Amino acid sequence: MEVICPRCRFRYEVDLQRAEPKTTGRGSQWNHIVGHAVQIGNEQGLTWREALTDILSRAATKGYPYRVTKHGGMVPKDYKQMTKEEASIVIAQEHEDAVFLNVILNETKWEGV
Repeated sequence: MEVICPRCRFRYEVDLQRAEPKTTGRGSQWNHIVGHAVQIGNEQGLTWREALTDILSRAATKGYPYRVTKHGGMVPKDYKQMTKEEASIVIAQEHEDAVFLNVILNETKWEGV
């Protein structure tokens, strides 16, 4: 199934029937995630990895997997291991965060065009 980002019009393929790894490479879900994390991080004065860590924590409320530590803390699943479906949850969270922060997301730098 082709998925189109409603905010930045980025397109990528997702098969939600299998728990396959996120798509990577040019024009992939991973480029979409990193591109948005860079822009959100820039707005907050964070690196893209710091921003993505925050985004993953919020995405857990939408179904992104996490584990609970023995002290009750929440640790989101490692972003390197996310599936296509989980990547879609993260992208949706990034769009929500961008609206909250009033960040206009632009994907062209990361599409590999």
